[in-house]
Amino acid sequence: FSESSSQSSETSALTEMLDDNFGLGSPMAVSPLLDQKDPPLYESRTQKKHIIESPDKFDKRQKSTTKKGEPSTIKKLIKELKDDSVNKDLIFASQLSEDSYTYLYKEIGKAKVDNDIASQKVLNCYFEFGKKLFDHLNYYKNEKKYRDRKAQSKVDKEVKKQLPKEINDTTHWKQTEKAQKIYELFIEIGVDKMQQVKSYSALRISKLSWKSIDYITENFKS
Repeated sequence: FSESSSQSSETSALTEMLDDNFGLGSPMAVSPLLDQKDPPLYESRTQKKHIIESPDKFDKRQKSTTKKGEPSTIKKLIKELKDDSVNKDLIFASQLSEDSYTYLYKEIGKAKVDNDIASQKVLNCYFEFGKKLFDHLNYYKNEKKYRDRKAQSKVDKEVKKQLPKEINDTTHWKQTEKAQKIYELFIEIGVDKMQQVKSYSALRISKLSWKSIDYITENFKS
């Protein structure tokens, strides 16, 4: 294969992975991020006060529930995250070789989620992606003294410059939201807990509702 065709195939595979049924082919006139009336997308929700409720609606397909409407899926995930009997062979490096948005997107796209190591690697990439978003937002807000909306606009443009042109605004926005969820979950309960995830893919965890994320983090508070 030629170098150009190889790169084209890689981009195609990446695009397919990142699409996740969010409509890569449909053009967007306005970025969903910049069009939001309630702008704080990257701002840490742990800084805000909010009511913690049992995540009874996080998965409509999950019929088996425990007391107070808590889905058994959430209960099993919490149990797994609290399991200290970690297989040391699954421990991965906490520092990635690069931290650019392009690299992190490619790592998410290349990794297969059909085994523990790959699943944890995807979680780690999403976490680092979310951390990068959060750190850059804080830089513009605290160092540059930008207001929230302007700071978010700057971060949004930074990300888009580094991504393949085939990735549209809808996919971009959905992926940054997934990264934020995974970042906030593990920054609250401990980054080391990623080593204990065996039964749940990064995609499945990233699709948890914010209510479910809050519920899980509350279970780790003394």
